[in-house]
Amino acid sequence: GRVREEEEARSTIQAKGPEAVEELLRWMSSIVIQKHVRGFLARRWHRRVSAAVGTIQCCVRGWLVRRKVCPWAKEVRWHIQRRATRVRWQEHQARVRHTSRFTFGLLEVACFQDAELVSLRQRAREEERNFQISWEAWEKRAKAQALARGLPRNWVPQVDPVTNAVYFLNTRKGTLHRHHPNLLQVLEYARKVKPEMHQRLDERLEEIRRRMDAVCRGCANRQS
Repeated sequence: GRVREEEEARSTIQAKGPEAVEELLRWMSSIVIQKHVRGFLARRWHRRVSAAVGTIQCCVRGWLVRRKVCPWAKEVRWHIQRRATRVRWQEHQARVRHTSRFTFGLLEVACFQDAELVSLRQRAREEERNFQISWEAWEKRAKAQALARGLPRNWVPQVDPVTNAVYFLNTRKGTLHRHHPNLLQVLEYARKVKPEMHQRLDERLEEIRRRMDAVCRGCANRQS
């Protein structure tokens, strides 16, 4: 068939002359161009279809693999988490055993500190209470002894007719006092002595406070 077509083409060229040659060349050129364009389109379509098919195959194969491997992967993750939990628990137990002695030491120090501080605070309160009780007892005893004695010379009692209050008049000086003259001496003596007694009490309380500070510092040094 090809030989026949070539012979027909030669006979046509010989019959028509140069015009037939130009027409034949244009016809052959159009055929070549169409061939290349159609080949380019076919190759492009093939590449796209191949890429799409590859993507679909990749997704499907991955899904199939995951469907088969997923139960096994879950079991592996469960074993890994269980092992990690066991390791963390062992580390926690080791830390507890390592710090238990130190913790018990801190608790012992804290308990000793609390007990010692409570004892010192109780001692300070007892000091203040004993001072107050002793001072009130001394005042009561001194006032009773002073009132047991009679009025000194040149002193007479006077009663206010409005309020019925008892006053004491010094006839020699002409002065009127609300307190018994013997109590005046007791009160004067108390005003002189009470600051000294308070100073002694403050010294004892200061000693207790120094002792409390020493206990706190000692416990802090042990903890550090």
